[in-house]
Amino acid sequence: MLKKQTWLKSSLVAILIVFGSLTKASDTIYIEANTKFTSSISLNPFTRVFRTAENITASEAYKRITSHQLEEIKSKTSLGFQQDYFWILFSLHAEHEGTFSIELDNPHIDSLAFYSIQNNQPELVAVGGDKIPFDHRNIKNRRFIFPIKLEANTPATYLLLINKRYASVSFPLRLWEHDYFEYIENRANLLHGLYFGILVFVGILSLFTGFILWQYNFISYAFYVLTLSLYFFTQLGFSFQFLYPESIVLNNYTRSVIADIWLITSIDFFRRLLKFRDFAPRLFRALSFSMWFLIALAVFWILYKEFDATYYQFSIFALNTLYAFALFLILAIFYVLIISWKAQPKIALLISLAFLALSVGAVLYILIEYGLLSESLFKINPIQLGSIIEIIILSGAMIFQIKTINENKNKLKDQLALQQNKLMQEYIRGGEMERERIAAELHDHIGSTLSLLKKKVGKQTGSTKEIDHEFDMLCEDIRRLSFQMIPHDLVVSGFRTLIQKHVNRFCETTHQNVNIQFIDFPEVSGQYALHLFRIIQEGLQNIAKHATATEIDLQFIGHEHELVITLDDNGKGFDSSQVKNGSGMFTMKSRTELLEGKFEYSSQPGKGTQLMIQVPLPNQQHDQPMV
Repeated sequence: MLKKQTWLKSSLVAILIVFGSLTKASDTIYIEANTKFTSSISLNPFTRVFRTAENITASEAYKRITSHQLEEIKSKTSLGFQQDYFWILFSLHAEHEGTFSIELDNPHIDSLAFYSIQNNQPELVAVGGDKIPFDHRNIKNRRFIFPIKLEANTPATYLLLINKRYASVSFPLRLWEHDYFEYIENRANLLHGLYFGILVFVGILSLFTGFILWQYNFISYAFYVLTLSLYFFTQLGFSFQFLYPESIVLNNYTRSVIADIWLITSIDFFRRLLKFRDFAPRLFRALSFSMWFLIALAVFWILYKEFDATYYQFSIFALNTLYAFALFLILAIFYVLIISWKAQPKIALLISLAFLALSVGAVLYILIEYGLLSESLFKINPIQLGSIIEIIILSGAMIFQIKTINENKNKLKDQLALQQNKLMQEYIRGGEMERERIAAELHDHIGSTLSLLKKKVGKQTGSTKEIDHEFDMLCEDIRRLSFQMIPHDLVVSGFRTLIQKHVNRFCETTHQNVNIQFIDFPEVSGQYALHLFRIIQEGLQNIAKHATATEIDLQFIGHEHELVITLDDNGKGFDSSQVKNGSGMFTMKSRTELLEGKFEYSSQPGKGTQLMIQVPLPNQQHDQPMV
């Protein structure tokens, strides 16, 4: 009981109460007149705890306690893994009449019964536990609440039976003034709502961010946050209250299974965030094995539906396994934080702070559980507070990752723009070279031929037949040059006809044999067909210039999702590892990449050259009409 508003004075009053209680009776709490509650009082220091191996009646238990047949145990709050039944006896003495609430702050008790001792006989006041549906509780609260009414100067003794077999047993008991409990409970529920709202918001936001940026790190973080929020929602007893109030089966194993899943998501998230694969590949593989083992454990846990002694013994083994893997994960994280500090100092610092916050919250929570700290010092559960600080810091780490991704993306854009600029310059340079070649062709060949014809016609030298032949040759050269500039046959006759005509003309000019073959090759048109034609044109021109080949194989093969073109010759070849891409190779590769395809070639001295072009089927972007 506390008379002042400040925590310091409240603590002093509590110390005096404890001292006064110990001088009167070690199991009796005295509530003075006009006492004003501003916090709760831990009942555990004033309780007497006994155990029985068998489930006996309350009357038999009280009889054995009063006749000293049962030995009092030393622990007052937490007893670890047990299979016994525990009987807790305590007394209250109020100097004024009032209504109070006794709180058992452990939502996961299998069964319990609260008795009032009347005339040396226990009378049942309330029953509870998560072995019965939630709606059967006398007070609909995630914890176990027992309202009591005390008469002035009338001692009241209570007996509480607690049973939680094959699991860790703890029973933190607190005494509240009833109205003050209602006030604190409403405020706590508001804080819990805010806490879970923040976690769910962060989780959903991370999930959307991960899908938008297509970054699995954020998706992994979302699962980590959402499973953490679900774990605490279940750990605090809200899941049984709101999600499955009638399902005892779900309530029996949900918390443990969710803890398993949370550990799986923790391993997946932290090994990605800290880049275990780069800094500690062996640990990365070990954690990957741990994940698969825990997944198998969770599946077995869910499928095992016989809740007998064997199942509970398995649960103890499984929980100890979870603790071992959790400890391994923590040690692995700290190890990678140390070895990667120089390489990623900002991420390492943020993770260290996040872990520190959660660790401090867990330590404070344990101190409260053992009654070494007053719960009134905290407006929210310390471990929850530590977890929300951890999430805020980890969210900062993820935001930092987004910033890093954007910076890398901008660098990539700059590099891509620079590369595109270089390609454009190459394209312009190639165009200029083509214009120079055409100008030279017009000047050196067609121009000189016209000049010579002019002289012949003017001097009447040469026969009419010779002059007609030279005019025919000149027209053929002009058509060839026009064909090289714009292949009009592509529009008129189609791609196959154009290729066939070009190959025939190539064979006549170079006296080289070309074997051409079309296999399931569809008709293509527009810019797509023009790019393919230019690639073949350039490839054949390279062979004519450099290969000195006698046989050339040209194949056009159509597949379901792509087209493949191969161009092989038996020429002199070259050492492909020593030769850089020339302008011809560069042009063919650039055009292939414009079609989002892949250009490959191989060659060896004396063994000819092989080209392969793989391009996806034409789409609307490429299949545009030629200008």
